[in-house]
Amino acid sequence: MALAVTGTYGAVRFAAEQGNQEMGIRVALGAQPRDIVREVLVAGGRPVAAGMLAGLWLALAAALRQSLASAPVRVDASDPLVYAGAAAVAAMLGPARRSARRDPLEALRAE
Repeated sequence: MALAVTGTYGAVRFAAEQGNQEMGIRVALGAQPRDIVREVLVAGGRPVAAGMLAGLWLALAAALRQSLASAPVRVDASDPLVYAGAAAVAAMLGPARRSARRDPLEALRAE
C-alpha cells in the first residue's frame, strides 16, 4: 500500500510540475485555487480509477473462481479497495494543493 501511495504521489507531482506554466496562466486569468486542485485531482484520478478498475476486475475473477469451488464469498468490512482509493486520493492532495498555491509570475518566468 505504501508503494502504491508513493508511486501515485510521484506521478501526480510530476504531472503537476509539468503543467506549472499552464496552471500559472489559469490563475493569472482568474482561476480559483479550488479549480486548480479539482483539475489536478481529476487528472490524477483517471489513471488511479483505471488501475482500481483493473484490480476490481481481477478481484471479481478470483471471487468467481472461488465461489465456483466453494460457498459464496462474503463481503468483508475491511475492503482493501476502499483503503486503496482513500490512499490514492490522499497521495494526490499534496501535489494538487502545491499547484494551487503557485505564483503565476514565477510559473511564467520559469519557461
